[in-house]
Amino acid sequence: MSILRAARVSVLAAAVFAAFCLAGCPSPSPNVTVPNCVGRTQSAAESVVASAGLAVGSVTQQYSATVPAGNVISQDPGAGTNVPLNTAVNLVVSQGPTAGPTAAFTMNHSSGEAPLIVQFEDQSTPGTAPITSWLWAFNDPASGADNASAFQNPGHTFNAQGVYTVSLTVTTAHGSDAVT
Repeated sequence: MSILRAARVSVLAAAVFAAFCLAGCPSPSPNVTVPNCVGRTQSAAESVVASAGLAVGSVTQQYSATVPAGNVISQDPGAGTNVPLNTAVNLVVSQGPTAGPTAAFTMNHSSGEAPLIVQFEDQSTPGTAPITSWLWAFNDPASGADNASAFQNPGHTFNAQGVYTVSLTVTTAHGSDAVT
């Protein structure tokens, strides 16, 4: 092949390649820097992620004693990381601090003649976790083994006249509380 013919073939090949690329040759995605979302409200974090050309990935909730409810605790990938356009940024959003339970109860009788049958009803609020146990103490020495109960809404028979101080302790994964 002559030099002139080789040059024409090379020019022709370059022209065909250029035409092909103009017609849809993929260009590399630009990288963008992940913005800092920690400490922002969830909606502000989602907005700044979208403005950076990124996607909001999974959003999970977690309790935090230090980050106010609704604000971002952490993110992945981290702030300052260079990633391709449209990369998902996962957010962990605070539910605020955990709260323990508040014990409370009612009873259908508070006085009467012995034997007095009393039905107790738990009115406790669980806080941020379900109540897992109830412990009632009837302070009724005459009742022997029946002086306590682990039922949520127990009944108890007071067989002797007297003044009794009943207490309820409720427990959750976040603590316990008692009331008399």
